[in-house]
This record gives sequence, C-alpha cells and structure tokens, in this order.
Amino acid sequence: MSDDILDDIHDLGETNLELPPEVIRKVNFLKIEANDRLKRLKQGRILLWVASAITLVGTLISLNMADAVQVSSWEVATGLALSLVVYIGCIYWSFKKPLLAFSVALGYFFLMMALSALVDVSTLYSGIAFKLVFIIIMVRAILAARNVNRYANMLQKLGAPTVEVDMLRDYLPVDLTPHGNGESAS
Repeated sequence: MSDDILDDIHDLGETNLELPPEVIRKVNFLKIEANDRLKRLKQGRILLWVASAITLVGTLISLNMADAVQVSSWEVATGLALSLVVYIGCIYWSFKKPLLAFSVALGYFFLMMALSALVDVSTLYSGIAFKLVFIIIMVRAILAARNVNRYANMLQKLGAPTVEVDMLRDYLPVDLTPHGNGESAS
C-alpha cells in the first residue's frame, strides 16, 4: 500500500504504550477504511478528467460530422464549454466539498443523458459501458465523501497519531479539531 495516506501505527515507528492492542487494531482498521475512501475520491476525480477528455473528443468528432447532423458549430462549442466547465469545476471543487462536487457531476451527467435521449432515444444505448462505469464510480465517490469525515473523527477519538489525523484533515473540507479543549488548529 505504497500510495496510502495513512500508515499502520507500527510502520511509523510510533508505539503508543498507552493504547491497548484492541484499540490499535481498531485504529489500523479505520486507517485502512479511510485510505480506501480517499482512493475512491481520487478515482472520482480521475474519472471526471476522463469524462472531460471524452467530451472534448466527442465534440471534435461532432464538428467534423456537421454535414450529416443539423447542428451549428456554435451549439456544439457551447455544449463543450458547459460540459468542460462543469466537469473540471467539479474536479477542483471536490477538494473542498467532495460530496457536493461529485453529486453535481453525477446530476449533470444524468441531465445530459436525458436531454440526448429526448433528441434520439438510441443515444441511451451508445457507450453504455462507459455510462455504467461513470455512474458506479461517481456513486462510490459520493459514498466515500460521506464516510471519510466520519472515519477521521473516529480515528481522532481513538487516539490515532496526530500527524496522521492532520494528514487526513488535509483531504477533508471540515475542521476536525476537538471542541472545548483549548487547542488551536495549526
């Protein structure tokens, strides 16, 4: 697990003798789960980049087929700009508000599928593999965004190393500092 954000307590050389073995096992399990959720967020961002690239390539193909389909270049360019703004905007937004960003991206995807189905129902079946993969990965990213904050709070309560909880905080949109203990976030 070389690309994990959080490591096993003992991998860091930090042996906390105050923590009983069952707590250490819980902490390590939560770290594994948090790493999995962070990877799903990363997969969601990568998929949005792929969707942006596919949209760009599809638009270029549409422009070359303008004679076969009655669509103006202005309409195609406007659709491309809107799609790129939404997808790339959601990528950057996902670093601050991942749940909302991935939800907007999935909603926009469904909206575009519905609009294209109004024009031609057969578009629902074209590219069905990509559409299914997109939906599955976006739903997993949305669920991961919901769980990552919960795992971070649980790790903090169990006494996970502060360095690792701080690293996890860097991936979260909310402040995880305990309330009422007088410590300031640095």
